[in-house]
Amino acid sequence: MYKATKYYVCDHARRGLLLHTAGCEQLPGIDSRAFIGSMYNHSQALTVAAAQYTNVHYCPCCITVNKTTEPEKSKAAMPALCRATKPKRKKPVKIVEPVRHFPL
Repeated sequence: MYKATKYYVCDHARRGLLLHTAGCEQLPGIDSRAFIGSMYNHSQALTVAAAQYTNVHYCPCCITVNKTTEPEKSKAAMPALCRATKPKRKKPVKIVEPVRHFPL
């Protein structure tokens, strides 16, 4: 199971806006960083940061993006999931009985 990690966006003059994790060595002080949120993976944090800021990149010290950091999706399982459909429910048959509005 994944563990949530806190992510921050900081402005670095040469590199622009960088996305850092909570334990990064290059993470600046509290006054010069913005808390993005607690996320489960780096791509989710980058998506949230890109919605609020433009031109955000990963920090090269604390976030390395390669096949070992992100869980691999099984390519064999994808076609089975794409074909999956919801089973159709049978509608219950209504039995209609005549209603008498006036007494006999």
